Amino acid sequence: MAGKLQSKAPFPEAGKGAYFRFTLGALDELETTYGQDYYERVEAGLNKGSAKTILRCAEVGLFQPNETGRDVVTPLDPDEPIEWPLEKATEPILDALSLALFGKKYTELLEHIAKRQAEMAAELDKMDEEENPSQASPASSE
Repeated sequence: MAGKLQSKAPFPEAGKGAYFRFTLGALDELETTYGQDYYERVEAGLNKGSAKTILRCAEVGLFQPNETGRDVVTPLDPDEPIEWPLEKATEPILDALSLALFGKKYTELLEHIAKRQAEMAAELDKMDEEENPSQASPASSE
């Protein structure tokens, strides 16, 4: 039996036991808000410090245990002063979103993408060398 995906990203700044996690329904809501390229748009908004993006992600993906111990969505109150820099929300939101979509934390995803790009570039270089042999070593004439 396969292990269960751990897709929670702790966010203690929002309170004891708070974390971001995106359910299929939450992902659907983000897609409705931002379109099919919602991942890229949320990532860009978070990296720019967009309060609107942080609030929307919290509306659908910020959980906290209630008085009965059940985890419930607990959006941030836009009228309450925040006691932490907005950038503190960026990493846990991106981690939870990346975990839900790709099974990797955000930094792991970036490392995976960089590795794949390097592998692809090396493969293209190899193919290019095979198709166009270097002029540096002239062929022997006999």
